[in-house]
Amino acid sequence: MRTIIGNPSVFAVEYELDLEDLAKHKNSSRRLGGLRLWLHDKYLGKIEDVSFWGSAIYVLVFLRDRPRGASTLFADESRVPEFWELVDIDDWSLNESFDDFLCVYYCTENTSEVHFKWTLSQNPHFSYDNYPEGIHHARVPYQTYDDVINELLEAVYPDGYEKQNYDDLPPGLTPLI
Repeated sequence: MRTIIGNPSVFAVEYELDLEDLAKHKNSSRRLGGLRLWLHDKYLGKIEDVSFWGSAIYVLVFLRDRPRGASTLFADESRVPEFWELVDIDDWSLNESFDDFLCVYYCTENTSEVHFKWTLSQNPHFSYDNYPEGIHHARVPYQTYDDVINELLEAVYPDGYEKQNYDDLPPGLTPLI
């Protein structure tokens, strides 16, 4: 069964857990299933592409948990490089469900927002009928973002999600302040 947490017109996470896999690994943090984000009524990710959620959850929680002053990559929007410059810096993929999209994410200190910028790849593996062309940019207020991620963690990790060590940035991210 698919579930959407949040408001797709602002920020939401849609998921579908593999219940058979969940039953086998109930006491672990392992989650397998479809996952996609909704940002300003546009989706990011292919929910039908079943994959392990480890790296995606890591990044989503990282953007919520790390002290925002330390995790903020940019003081304000004027310091953010162009989309293609950011894409070239490193691998920003959340997990396999997002492989057909080029996506970057960051925070801005002066607006207290999480930003996502993305575009559909030129040669996607899956079909995305009528997906809007171009680079998309969604700004999500910290509180909205945090509320959705908290609800997601409560829903899919009822026994609690074990926080990771956030001494380092997630794989692929380098400080750009």
